[in-house]
Amino acid sequence: MSHMKTPTLIKNCKGNLTAFSDVLGVFFQSTPLKLVALNNYSTQTTFGKLKHADAIVATRKNDLPMSIRDRGPFWIIFPLIKRPDLENEDFYRLMSWQLSDIIIGESQ
Repeated sequence: MSHMKTPTLIKNCKGNLTAFSDVLGVFFQSTPLKLVALNNYSTQTTFGKLKHADAIVATRKNDLPMSIRDRGPFWIIFPLIKRPDLENEDFYRLMSWQLSDIIIGESQ
């Protein structure tokens, strides 16, 4: 199990979750991930599920860095307009805002 703080990761990422794979060292679709928010909300998924859903790590809104008050500094979002198949509770729970940690390899 690996535990990484998102601020370390964001320096090397353009926003697309797939860009995180090299930084995270995640190369397998089945790799479990635990997404943890600043308020200790957490949810679990796999890298493959996020990749298949075209997940985005949002860091900016209207070209400005997102503050904690504005759901920042990092927010996992999905392209719901382009992918209406993602509009369901299973994906809503994965849209973690105020993301603070990504724990790799933890499942339960």
